[in-house]
Amino acid sequence: MAQGQLYPVSVSASGVQISAYDSGREFVNNISALMPELDGNMMVPASNGTFLYDAGTITQIRSLAGVYGLQRAAGAGTTNFVLLLSDLMFQKIGKDPANNPVGPEYPAGSTIYSASSAPGGGKPHWIRGMQLTAFDVMYGISGAGITSLTPVAYETTFANNVAPSVNLTPGGAITGTFPVATQAQPYLARGTFTTPYTPGGNNPDVGSYLELAVICPGVAVFTLYGVNLYFNYAIL
Repeated sequence: MAQGQLYPVSVSASGVQISAYDSGREFVNNISALMPELDGNMMVPASNGTFLYDAGTITQIRSLAGVYGLQRAAGAGTTNFVLLLSDLMFQKIGKDPANNPVGPEYPAGSTIYSASSAPGGGKPHWIRGMQLTAFDVMYGISGAGITSLTPVAYETTFANNVAPSVNLTPGGAITGTFPVATQAQPYLARGTFTTPYTPGGNNPDVGSYLELAVICPGVAVFTLYGVNLYFNYAIL
């Protein structure tokens, strides 16, 4: 099929597909694959596999079918629940050259796609990396109100025989309100990063974390159900 002719389009269970030829190469895939996704989210249930914690008596619980969490028993003190972002969010290294497609589906010099066919102009790129924009915290409080729940993001860079370097604000300030009173049903509270950031910052040997510092008086019981992460797919 010569360039300039109509390309066959088909509909399948996975979406609308287009077949196109360019310089002897064929592209057959969902139309959505021609452009990057712009956003997404990921629900992370609280469990010993995804969160670390440093103090208090913590138990994995099943409060009812389909509702699970990590429960901190009554007792005065501070517990830091740490979500291991590095385990969950793809971290890329390096940058793609601007307006230069990557992969055999988009050969250099391709004329199938115009400069306006990809967001921001230029030809499509592979999606590599995620920009973290916000998060929801699902938690319960019983017995008595807690003193505070404070989220903080950290990025730690490691090097041989060098003290780890910790960035305390990789996404700038976190805005949001995290209630502390008792409530019959779980809270869902959102924190938003002032500046969306890519975990790892395009660098190797970087650990990315989201820490929830929970300060409890003696009789408060705190239950963490999970964290939902919001992000943009990034072309970086």
